[in-house]
Amino acid sequence: MSKADKTTFWIKPYPELVMNGDQIFCRACNKPVSSQRKSLVDQHVKTFLHISKSDKSKRANYFQETLAQYFSPSSKPSEQEEFNKELCKALISSNIPLTKVNNVNLKSFLRRFCKQNVPDEGTLRKNYVNSCYKETMSQIRQIVGSNFTYIIVDESTDKFGRHIAHLLIGILHEDILGRSYLISSKQLPNKNYSTIAPFVQEGLSRFFLPDSVPCEKIFLMLSDASLYMTKVGQHLKTLYKNITHVTCLAHGLNRVAEDIKGQFPMVTNLINNVNKVFLKSPLSVQLYMEQLPNVPLPPDPSRWGTWLEAAIFYADNFARIKNIILQITDSSAALDTCKILVRSIELPQYLRNIKSKYGLVSNLIHKLETQRMTLSESIKIIDTFDRLCIIDDSIRQKFNDVIHKNNGYQYLKRMNKLNFSVKFKNAPITFVGVERSFSIDKHMFSHSRNNFLLENFEQLLIINYFRNSS
Repeated sequence: MSKADKTTFWIKPYPELVMNGDQIFCRACNKPVSSQRKSLVDQHVKTFLHISKSDKSKRANYFQETLAQYFSPSSKPSEQEEFNKELCKALISSNIPLTKVNNVNLKSFLRRFCKQNVPDEGTLRKNYVNSCYKETMSQIRQIVGSNFTYIIVDESTDKFGRHIAHLLIGILHEDILGRSYLISSKQLPNKNYSTIAPFVQEGLSRFFLPDSVPCEKIFLMLSDASLYMTKVGQHLKTLYKNITHVTCLAHGLNRVAEDIKGQFPMVTNLINNVNKVFLKSPLSVQLYMEQLPNVPLPPDPSRWGTWLEAAIFYADNFARIKNIILQITDSSAALDTCKILVRSIELPQYLRNIKSKYGLVSNLIHKLETQRMTLSESIKIIDTFDRLCIIDDSIRQKFNDVIHKNNGYQYLKRMNKLNFSVKFKNAPITFVGVERSFSIDKHMFSHSRNNFLLENFEQLLIINYFRNSS
């Protein structure tokens, strides 16, 4: 009797054990079993973990189907490979954990309607994730090709307190409104010049392998305006002689908006406390919905420019919100503060001033965040913002500080005005793409998936970002 025949004979009494090539795989425990000796197989099936999982699976009728049904003979190996790969891409792109393919009902559905064998989660993770990652990086390299390029680099702190840096790349082409592509995501020991600069160089070197980095074709670097990013830009200038460092204009305008917010502490106090009132009191929300059925709950300002949107919302609905606040009978410090604020004479005037003077500011920030915009269109938005700042000397001073210190933007503006370089025609001046990559990162790396190795998570993140960003 051959070794394969012996192994098949060993597992015959155990329907949860199947042959996978010359290996034994336990579908109950979702892991391989040693096929060196029969005693090892018998030892595995007697473990408490195997018995409990096997009993649970049998109660769900998981092993009632025959092996002939489980391994459908209708699918060709090439079709099966393609199915496995596309299934892996679909799960990663949809942020569905690969373990979900082990769900009995999902397996049954896919097998019935796709007419393909459904791979195990371990098979996808070991055999297809890396393949999908390499294919994604290859596609990005093909898009970049021999074009002039720009890079985006940013750092953020995740929910576990780790410093995570992202590196994106995009092309500069006079006829193409390009998009940026995430090519590297790494954890850094600290956020400073000495960690960011090597991260950028290593990320570019790895991306362009086996070729060297085309130093003469990298023309633009986008980042925030922090001091260490400025030093990184200066350092990269010594390596890539044509590079221009531009600090994100959306960040800059948001800093101006923060100055506007600082002038109206009473409005900020109102916004914060009204949100607390409706967050902690379902009865207050019910009263609100009864009296303002077609008006959404007051917004919670958490992103760029959203404080202004919230202030304008209160300016439009102040009388009705005041009436609701005064009707609420709950007892809380936030509600008491709100009742004092809505009775003040100054507050309605502050809200009217914000709406009349700065009503367009948040709209301009949102427009500037739009991807695939020409450089001329972006500059027009900045110029419009510039004209709005005339109404307030302190805001104009802040705006001038933001714009005039951004030497990279001033250079692009001159290039656009003089038409010296067509390669900057579609150059971005914001790095909202990297902000979206951090949003995806935050969404994917939940507390239930915190055992991921960051090297493996990087592959999932790059695949997801490539297939979902537009």
